[in-house]
Amino acid sequence: MPFATYALDSSIADNIKSLNTENINKFIQYIELLNLKKRAILIDEDNNVLEKITKKYFDLSKELESVEEHILSETIITMMKVLNDSILCKLPKNNKLNIKIDFKKNLDNQFDKKLYSRYNQDAYDASAFESSVKIFEKDFLEKIKTFIVSKNIETKKINTLHIFHKELANYLLPWKDNERGDRTFLLDQEIESSLKDPLVGSKYDRKKKEFKRSFYTENVAKINGGTKVLFNWWKDLTDTIRPEKFIIHTEAPWMPYSSKQKTKQIFEEFLFNDRNKFDAKVNFLDSRDLPKQWWKHKRHFVFGKEILLLIWSEFGVEFVDEKDNSQLNKKNKFIFLGDNIEIEHRKEIKEITKKYA
Repeated sequence: MPFATYALDSSIADNIKSLNTENINKFIQYIELLNLKKRAILIDEDNNVLEKITKKYFDLSKELESVEEHILSETIITMMKVLNDSILCKLPKNNKLNIKIDFKKNLDNQFDKKLYSRYNQDAYDASAFESSVKIFEKDFLEKIKTFIVSKNIETKKINTLHIFHKELANYLLPWKDNERGDRTFLLDQEIESSLKDPLVGSKYDRKKKEFKRSFYTENVAKINGGTKVLFNWWKDLTDTIRPEKFIIHTEAPWMPYSSKQKTKQIFEEFLFNDRNKFDAKVNFLDSRDLPKQWWKHKRHFVFGKEILLLIWSEFGVEFVDEKDNSQLNKKNKFIFLGDNIEIEHRKEIKEITKKYA
C-alpha cells in the first residue's frame, strides 16, 4: 500500500511500433506523480526491461518518417525518463521473494485514478488495514520489504533498521516501591516474572498507606505487541536482503552503568526471541546529549544510516492493541516523511544512525 509496484509486459517492447500514444501518456502521468513522492517501484521481472525498450527505441528511431512516428518517438522518450525515475527493483533469476505486483502494463490496460489514489497517501491509520495486524503485514510491511529488496539486492544500502521510541525503557522497566517510598529496580528476574507480580509498577500512597493500581502489564503489552510484529517480520526476511541490524533507541534509565547493561539484557531477552541468531539490540540514549524538543516525542522507524525511508508512527511501536494482538491500535497513524531536513529532524536522526550503523 505505501508503494505502488508495477511491471511492464513484454508486449510493450515487442510491439513498440504499435504503442498508443494517448494510452501511454495517461499511464506515465500517474507514474510521474507517484515518482514525485518516491512511491512507485518498477519491478524488473524481465531481465533488464528498460534496456530492452531502449534498444527497440533506437531501432525505431532509424526508421522515422511520418508525423505520427515522430510523436510516438517523443512519447517513448518521455516514458523512458519517467520509468527511470521510479525506484527500480531488479528481481534475481529464480526469484523466490514473493514480490507482489499491483499493476502490469500491457498495450491496452491503464493505471487508473482509483489505483493511483490508493498509493498517493502520506498517512495510513488502522482503518486502511481494517484494523487487522495480518492485513497490515500483507499490505504495509510487505511493501516495505519490496523497497528494501530494491535497495539491497545488489549492495545492502539499508543495513540497519532503527526504531526510535523514547518511552520504551520507562514502560518496560520493572520496579517496586516500599512503604518508605524507596524504589527498587528488579534486575534479577525476567520480565515474564515481573508481569505476574501485581506490585510491580505500583506506587505506594503514603497518605492512604496503600499501593496504587499498577499499569505495568498494560504498558508492557503496548510495547511488546508492535515490537514483536516488526522483529518477526525483519528476521523472516531473506538473508540476502535483510538489514543486518535491528536497533531500538530509547531513553536511558537513571541508574549506574552496570545496571543499565543488565537492564538492556532483560529487555532484549524479552523482546527478541532467537536473539542469538540475529543482531537485535536495545540502545539507551542519554537525553542530556540530545536536543530537548527533538527528543521529546521521538517515535520513528528509520531504514538505513542515510535514511532512505523515514516513517513516523504516532504511537511508536505501540501500534498493536494491547488487549488483542491481532488488532491494530485504532488511534495510531503511520506517516511517510519527506526529504525536508529541518522539519523532519533528519539531521539529528542521521547523526545517530551513522554512529550506530
